[in-house]
Amino acid sequence: MTIRFIHTGDWHIAKPFHRFEEEKAALLRDARVRIPERIGVLARDTGANAVLVAGDIFDTRLPADATLRRLAARLAQYPEITWHLLPGNHDPATPNGLWRRFEDLGRPDNVIVHHEAGATRLAANAVLLACPLNARHVSRDPTAWLDDHPAEAGQIRVGLAHGAVQGFGSAGEAGVLIDPGRAETARLDYLALGDWHGTKEIGPRTWYAGTPEPDQFPANEPGYALVVEIEAERAP
Repeated sequence: MTIRFIHTGDWHIAKPFHRFEEEKAALLRDARVRIPERIGVLARDTGANAVLVAGDIFDTRLPADATLRRLAARLAQYPEITWHLLPGNHDPATPNGLWRRFEDLGRPDNVIVHHEAGATRLAANAVLLACPLNARHVSRDPTAWLDDHPAEAGQIRVGLAHGAVQGFGSAGEAGVLIDPGRAETARLDYLALGDWHGTKEIGPRTWYAGTPEPDQFPANEPGYALVVEIEAERAP
């Protein structure tokens, strides 16, 4: 059996774009909040029934209620797609924080916010292992627990995390470091990462999707989302 999903991240909705005049900044902010529509169309066109958003959905911890409602409304337009939202370092899962507000304002039934680390069913033969952040800076690799999570024979294991891979890019200055070999040590079929604003392969089963909206890093291959297809053929 094959599973297919979309890997995306770093939407940075509600980014202020202060360095632009207000008319242009408003257009850029509107483009950001419309990202789910483009991702939803991609999922439909490719037959993917799940979208994994690897952190930094929002650029700030304090988006307006109207912004939260706009995101919820756009995700709800694709009821056949399950959206898995992972809190990142810009929008961490904190008590009474933005993700609790998002829930209280009316989270659509097809949206799962991963407030805590844990396993969630991704498909009949697949599990999603989510590694959310609860602060902008953390002292421990948020994916470390995956090594000890039991693997079932024939089950597809997908990790979802946000942070800088050690020894890559600006990892030396990063507030969240992730072991680049985690897919191997945790027996993952795929590790979906967010934080690096460009599409980048770290290993055969570890990728950054990058930003679907081009950002201030034009050399980082921005402007993409990944369509991931995995066949259930590799036993742990």
